[in-house]
Amino acid sequence: MKIFYLTIVSILMLFGCTNTTKKESPTNTPTFLVEKKPEPTYHIKGSEVYIRKGPGLDYEKIINKKASEVTHKTHYLQVDNSTTVYIDSTLGVWSKIRVATPDWLSYSHRGWIQTKYIVTPIEKKKNIEENKYAYKISSYALDPYTKEGYPKTIKEFGSRLSQIETYRRKAAELAIDQFGCGFVEIIELSTSATIKHLVFFVDCDDYNKRVVLDEIEIDSLYKN
Repeated sequence: MKIFYLTIVSILMLFGCTNTTKKESPTNTPTFLVEKKPEPTYHIKGSEVYIRKGPGLDYEKIINKKASEVTHKTHYLQVDNSTTVYIDSTLGVWSKIRVATPDWLSYSHRGWIQTKYIVTPIEKKKNIEENKYAYKISSYALDPYTKEGYPKTIKEFGSRLSQIETYRRKAAELAIDQFGCGFVEIIELSTSATIKHLVFFVDCDDYNKRVVLDEIEIDSLYKN
């Protein structure tokens, strides 16, 4: 009997050994990171391009709630050539967009605009070849000073108005070429300017950078 049990135990041990699978030691499996390509962005032609709720003029313009609350007047979401956009989809002559820059508009400014207001890559290349400052200065940055809009400025600096407008353009170009300004938001006369000594400030890159130049510096730098 003892021999019988020993024989059974031996068989069981042998069976167990033959059916025991060897655990594989963990291996260091390499991790591959898939780099996501950035979405292309597009510039806008012109100004006051209204954003609508759907692809057509029958759809309502989207109300700009923040601007409307502050001014107590109805304002609508719009884009212009100071903004860039992503295109989510296109339906006929309409495109669904969301603002890429300035980034603080990216969550609020979304909807449909007519595709004709979006600059194509071919158009952009051609425009830059013709004007290297294209898409680098906002559409309103160089709006001229007028008696209606700037009565105090006209009263104080009217005799030098044509010079002022020329200096504003030069200041914007210098800010881009020599001071690392990626995009010019506005160019204005500084409060420190006088009729005999013109001083300008240029606000760049979503108003995160300011360049201050007087007429002497502009004349000197622009010649070089």
